[in-house]
Amino acid sequence: MPALAFGRSTGTLRHLVDVPKAMGEAVRDMAPFIVLAFVLGQFVALFTWSRVGSWMAVSGAGGLDALDLDGFEAIIAFIVLASLLNLFITSGSSMWTIMGAVFVPMFALLGYEPAFTQAAFRVGDSATQILTPLNPYLVLVLAMVRRYEPQAGLGTLIARFLPFTICFWIAWVLMLSLWFVLDLPFGPGQFARM
Repeated sequence: MPALAFGRSTGTLRHLVDVPKAMGEAVRDMAPFIVLAFVLGQFVALFTWSRVGSWMAVSGAGGLDALDLDGFEAIIAFIVLASLLNLFITSGSSMWTIMGAVFVPMFALLGYEPAFTQAAFRVGDSATQILTPLNPYLVLVLAMVRRYEPQAGLGTLIARFLPFTICFWIAWVLMLSLWFVLDLPFGPGQFARM
């Protein structure tokens, strides 16, 4: 009802037949995300049905424990993995869907809260997001840079973003480490350790 009132007052919805057209346009704009969500939903359902995720989580936790990597160094390795995978998988939600299904239970078996695991993922994901050549916004930034430097290319942009990426990565890891050492909450009642 508020949307109808707004559409009527702005003149975008003049007749009742304009409502289904506007709804169809909204769904058309959401189609790529709906397809992605469908594929990821099928992946997660297959992962759950096959129990491969559980097997990987238990095996991974056992492997980390056997290597004596069940402390904060395992979290740092996870952040590095997320940072590197971010160069090949541009969508953070897609990458989290894949990685979260394995690493949340794996780190839970090592005694880490899911909120802490997601915070560690966000550290790795956010720091290298500007470097990935598959980032659709990188082309827009390149277009802006070319207004002032016509010979600039993707290599130029990535070289200029690299110092920022390194600084952000170090700062985020230090902040996560501080939260971990001081045992500060990552959300209401969510600490690093269970």
